[in-house]
Amino acid sequence: MKPYKFITNTITTLLFTIISINSVAQFNVRPSSSSVINSGVDTIKLTQIATPTPLDLSIYSNAYDRYLKNEIFKYRNKIKLQTSIGINQTSFDNWAAGGTNSFSGRLWVNFTHTYTNEEKKFNVISNFEGAYTMVITNEKTTKSEDFWNINVTPSWKLAPRWEISGSFVLKSQFTDANNNDGDLTSTIFAPATLNVSAGITYVSNNKNFSAYLAPLSGNGTFVLNKELSD
Repeated sequence: MKPYKFITNTITTLLFTIISINSVAQFNVRPSSSSVINSGVDTIKLTQIATPTPLDLSIYSNAYDRYLKNEIFKYRNKIKLQTSIGINQTSFDNWAAGGTNSFSGRLWVNFTHTYTNEEKKFNVISNFEGAYTMVITNEKTTKSEDFWNINVTPSWKLAPRWEISGSFVLKSQFTDANNNDGDLTSTIFAPATLNVSAGITYVSNNKNFSAYLAPLSGNGTFVLNKELSD
C-alpha cells in the first residue's frame, strides 16, 4: 500500500469516529439544572413528564354488594309455599246396591309471604289460598269445590306483646257455576266479599296464642256481573 493512501484512510476513519461520538453524545445529552433554569423551562412540568404514572390495576366488582342485598332480602322476607294434588277414582261392577263410577281431582295451593323490617316493629303477612275440585261421572262433569282467598295483615308493634293491626280479606271463586238447568249462578267476582278491619292484637310470649280485637270493621259484597246482579 502506498504511503499517501494509508494516511488518507487513517484520516477518514478518525473523522468518521469523531463524528459518530459527537452524534451519540448530542443524542444522549441531558440538561443540567442550571441550563433548565437559564432556558426558562418549567421544572415542575419537566418532573411530571419525567415521572411515570403508576397503572391502576384495581378491579371493581359488585359481587359483595349483591351478596349484601340478597342477605337483607332474605332477612326481611320469608316465603312459604304449600301445594297438594289429590286424585280419587270410584268404580262399581256387579254390585247389587248400585253406584256411580266417578273420577275426581283436587288442587290446593297456599302461599304466604312475610315482610319484617330491621327493627321488627313493622311487618306484613300476605296469604293466598285457593282450591279447586272437579268430579267426572258417566253423566256429567261438575265442580264440587272452587274458592280463593287473599288475606293481608299489617301490624305495628307497640310493646313486646301488643300490636296495632289491620286486616284485608278478599274472597271469590275461579270459574263459573251453573244450576241443573244450565243457568249461570255465580262466577269470579260475582259474588266477591271484602272485609276490612283495624284494631289491636295480643300475642303471648311463646306466640302460640293471639287475640285480635277489631272495633273498626266493614264488610261488603260485590257482584260484578250485570246478569247476576239484576
